[in-house]
Amino acid sequence: MRDIKSFCKMFDLNVASFEDFDYYKSLFSRLERWKNMDELVRLYENAEKEIDDMFGYRMSKIDEIIDFMKGTRAYNDMADENLIPDYPVNKNFEYSEGVNYLSIDLKMANWQAMKKYDPHFVNELGNTYSDLLNKFEVPEVFHRSKHFRQYIFGNLNPKKQMRVQRVLIEDIKNAMSRYGLKIECIKHDEIIYSFEKIEDVREIIEGLDGDDFTVRAFTIKKVENFRINQYLCKNSGEILHSEPVGCNGHKFFMYLKKYIFNEPYDIRDLYFRMDGELAVWKTEELKLNF
Repeated sequence: MRDIKSFCKMFDLNVASFEDFDYYKSLFSRLERWKNMDELVRLYENAEKEIDDMFGYRMSKIDEIIDFMKGTRAYNDMADENLIPDYPVNKNFEYSEGVNYLSIDLKMANWQAMKKYDPHFVNELGNTYSDLLNKFEVPEVFHRSKHFRQYIFGNLNPKKQMRVQRVLIEDIKNAMSRYGLKIECIKHDEIIYSFEKIEDVREIIEGLDGDDFTVRAFTIKKVENFRINQYLCKNSGEILHSEPVGCNGHKFFMYLKKYIFNEPYDIRDLYFRMDGELAVWKTEELKLNF
């Protein structure tokens, strides 16, 4: 891979030392969120064979797609819509230990908001987000990048998009009312319930998880200044995998080793960047000669 920095930017990877990318890649790959890391690297390297300047290409394609989107009926109908309900959202929700949560999250929420205004007889955007990108012959690796998508839709009236997303969540809320679950939190693109037993939500998980929604059952554990999400198996309720959420990026790999993998530190876990320079944490667990 020629441009590791751009790859990390595209996939929101906080890597302190690009020279040690293979090491960090091996750690990311062990998390459910990044289990397809090797495939992403392969797709990126394939794109590099065809594109000399990946950063420049990325930015030019983003501009091209934004210009196209601003001329579509979907974008203009959404931008001109003045009757979108302004439903409330929770801004200060705190997770509690010992509670089982069910999250229903819109997949590609900004895409779904825009697609809502694309009539079937027009269908300018295509049926899927990938259909849209294929209009511009964008390599597959860009289809997988949330950063690429957010950059595009972040320039297409994001405040309106968020209100439309909240309308989509309100539809889910109304459809879910028959289950009698307690609503803990509503965000623009996500609704979170609490439940007692996995049997109470198994039907929901099996019925909703698909192209439009991500449905996850989990519990949390609070450690230091962040939390660990512990995702539950829909059949047994056992913990399938865990992931740190909201932790300090400068200490991400330290937390990962200590709380997720339960493994001793490697010196590379202690690296972080400050003012453009590579630095290292001093810890009692790993004796360093300072």
